[in-house]
Amino acid sequence: MLRIRQVKLVPKQNEDLSSRLSRLRKKLASLLGTDISKIKEIHLVKESVDARKKPEVFWVYTVDVLLDGVKEEAIVKKIKGADICVVKEGFDGAEPMGGPFVFSGKNREKNGENGPVTLVTGAGPAGLFAAYRLVLSGHRVILIERGKSVDERAADVDLFWAGRGLDPESNVLFGEGGAGTFSDGKLNTGIRDADGGVDTVLRTFVRFGAPSSILYEQHPHVGTDVLRRVIRNMRNEIIALGGEVRFGTKLTGLFLKEGRLQGICVNDSGKIECEAL
Repeated sequence: MLRIRQVKLVPKQNEDLSSRLSRLRKKLASLLGTDISKIKEIHLVKESVDARKKPEVFWVYTVDVLLDGVKEEAIVKKIKGADICVVKEGFDGAEPMGGPFVFSGKNREKNGENGPVTLVTGAGPAGLFAAYRLVLSGHRVILIERGKSVDERAADVDLFWAGRGLDPESNVLFGEGGAGTFSDGKLNTGIRDADGGVDTVLRTFVRFGAPSSILYEQHPHVGTDVLRRVIRNMRNEIIALGGEVRFGTKLTGLFLKEGRLQGICVNDSGKIECEAL
């Protein structure tokens, strides 16, 4: 498989992605000096816009190309002045962070359905991903959140914006999805993402309902409406895999014995036993 960078296309008005990919395929065939029928598959790695020299504007792509019956190393040697190299096959990519998220019953088999609880506090990004990874690893997980579910929370936020008062436990800051659920302008960078953590997060978002375009866009963005669906689907998957999610449950204290955690106090009066928090 070949990876080619800095492939430029001139934008066309009202052109959809399918038409643009068709033009991209033709350009790749020309660049590689091969017949278009030899291009078995293409996979967008990155898409950006170069508008530095207006009025000239270009789509700029990094693309993985799988060729049929063509010696890739020979093409790399033949093409001069192009940013091209051979990469390992597998359009899903080498999954970062030790492999893809897959369910393993190893710990569940060891601990049983009534085994020790690992408790995760807060259903923001860190809490959701921690609970998801733990339950996939077979741990018995309880995820608690002081606020409400994302749909109930959205209704409370709408009421607040309409001037109907603030719910101190269900608002833009507190509730399923965390503080970022209702904010635009999400920023991320992969510059120092050596282990592929950002890519893993984006792939997980896509799995739970985000558009696949966020995997290759230069500045990926998931809008609030889509993000609500992603969060809801992620929570339902945690539950389907044996985890438990409790809303309106606020951590207010710890129960310790001889320096070891025995459980937590919730809502100033309730108790949840756990061995890890």
